[in-house]
Amino acid sequence: MLNQLSKLCDNRYINSPHLCSSCQYGANCPKDCGKCLEYVHYPQRAPAPRKYDCQKMMDFYFCKYACKYTSEMYYALNACVNAKVKKHLEILSFGCGPCSELLALNELQKNSAYQFASIGYYGVDIDLSIWYNIHNDINLIAPNGYKCSFIKADACQYINALQTSTWRP
Repeated sequence: MLNQLSKLCDNRYINSPHLCSSCQYGANCPKDCGKCLEYVHYPQRAPAPRKYDCQKMMDFYFCKYACKYTSEMYYALNACVNAKVKKHLEILSFGCGPCSELLALNELQKNSAYQFASIGYYGVDIDLSIWYNIHNDINLIAPNGYKCSFIKADACQYINALQTSTWRP
């Protein structure tokens, strides 16, 4: 999944104009998604406040960071020995963005003794629209047995609602 998604994001990024219609940065746009990400991560360097608000920037973000964050999750999940015995795994990700946990689980299943019959992935993010292309790609290429749901919500409000639920990720 990681390689497929990287190719899809790279293709979209290369084949779309630099100042795309979803860019909210207007005249401040440096026409360089790497620079815009720098403005998000280091606001003191930005000419104006910048946030994740552009699908093109998210394709760039995926290509730049997905391997890094997926590998971090891969090693963290690999350390969870108890996960090996699960037939079905439920994952809840707050600020899910590019779904690094899901990609790490997919890599674990390919490269180790972790074999889950099915995976339920629930990604919660305050703004799903900027990640729409990536989430759509995930739903299209996810292996059989993966059920991916994306929920637009504030993490704090969502966790409060879970307290009264019987579902436990």
